[in-house]
Amino acid sequence: MQTQKVYTPLALLGVISLLFLNISCEPGAGQEKKLLGAWTSREVDSDGVITEGKTMYMDGGKVSFMGSLKNGTREIPVVMSGTWEVKNEHIHTTVLTSNIPQLIPSGFTLVEKIVSINDKELVTQDPEGSTSVYTRVR
Repeated sequence: MQTQKVYTPLALLGVISLLFLNISCEPGAGQEKKLLGAWTSREVDSDGVITEGKTMYMDGGKVSFMGSLKNGTREIPVVMSGTWEVKNEHIHTTVLTSNIPQLIPSGFTLVEKIVSINDKELVTQDPEGSTSVYTRVR
């Protein structure tokens, strides 16, 4: 009987420790920390439209983008802000404000799969299979 009283609290402590470890290691938790900061990108779509700019992932799930859309000699400045979170290895970004609501309205949501992320580069894939490469700004 004496032995059971000693091992029962130790077993409980082990279970509690595993629960806390599991909570702190939720999928996406490490990716969220890696995403924090500024990233630049430049992409050219199939119509030749160039999208380039800087995305800032901030604490508290806030995100901002400043950049431009270029088509030939025409350039449209783009400024957006919104929210972000990582779920199941996907970045979910929702636009709250945009200077071009006719193209990117409030409430627009983008979901991108995180293909890879490290200290220098973030590679994502959208639902259509297009890959985007972002470079961390130091």
